[in-house]
Amino acid sequence: MKVMVYEGPRKLKIEEVPDFGKLGPNDVRIQTLYSGVSHGTEIGIYRGTAPNYTKVNDGEYRLFRPARKKGDVWQYPIRSCDPGVWYMGYANVGRVVETGKDVTRVKAGDIVNTAAPHQSMVVQNEWGCLKLPEGYDPVIGVFWSNLMTTYNGILDTHIKLGDTVVIGGLGVLGQMLVQMAKMNGAFQVIGVDVNQKRCEIAKKNGATAVFNPKTTEDVALEVRKLTDKRGADEVIDVSGHYASLNESIRMAAPNGIVTALGWYNGPAAALNLGRVDNVAQYVFGEYGASRA
Repeated sequence: MKVMVYEGPRKLKIEEVPDFGKLGPNDVRIQTLYSGVSHGTEIGIYRGTAPNYTKVNDGEYRLFRPARKKGDVWQYPIRSCDPGVWYMGYANVGRVVETGKDVTRVKAGDIVNTAAPHQSMVVQNEWGCLKLPEGYDPVIGVFWSNLMTTYNGILDTHIKLGDTVVIGGLGVLGQMLVQMAKMNGAFQVIGVDVNQKRCEIAKKNGATAVFNPKTTEDVALEVRKLTDKRGADEVIDVSGHYASLNESIRMAAPNGIVTALGWYNGPAAALNLGRVDNVAQYVFGEYGASRA
């Protein structure tokens, strides 16, 4: 079968490896149709900036900690079929071609989504397969993992009825968040993105206002104008850019919530908390401390 291999930073190729052998009783063999590339987590592997190259993910404490020996961290080449390399693809859509003798949830011919890596053939336990409804374009199944990410972001943000919510970054995740924020009772949903086409799509998806930082001098000021000078109750930054996170904090109202949902790569050169004026105002000024 074919698998994706990262040979080094910004270097990848497709490699032939031995196919999987006999299926277990609850296993499913799947021929890949589509495999989504993550623009957030996976791009860190492509660029060589993922923390796994220098640190170990301590599952007990949920922290990245310094590696004690060389073999503890990732090293190139990295293949999508290597155990534990879950970053290398987790939005696989394919057609079931074979099932184990005890499989009951899917059958040959079904189109399923799995959290499998980039490879032409996949073997998964049947409980790891999400069957897509018949009649849908299979490519839609690639977005299942994105849907789960945004849904968790909505749950973490605790939107209340009548709130003003700002969505920073209007890519796939941002467009989903605009719609979900409205569904969760937001009165205003304000979208922010440097891509004007994305801004227009967000308006079609229910955004009450959109701002492009390239053409708007101070987006945080405009947000305050729309909220009687108060700011947004919640801001969800899904851009993956530190400059956007910095501005998200500026947009937040006193006791507001900023949810950093994007995957940030590299050092936080654009994050300057010493000059985020609303933090200084809320901590030392008349409004009291801010959660933002």
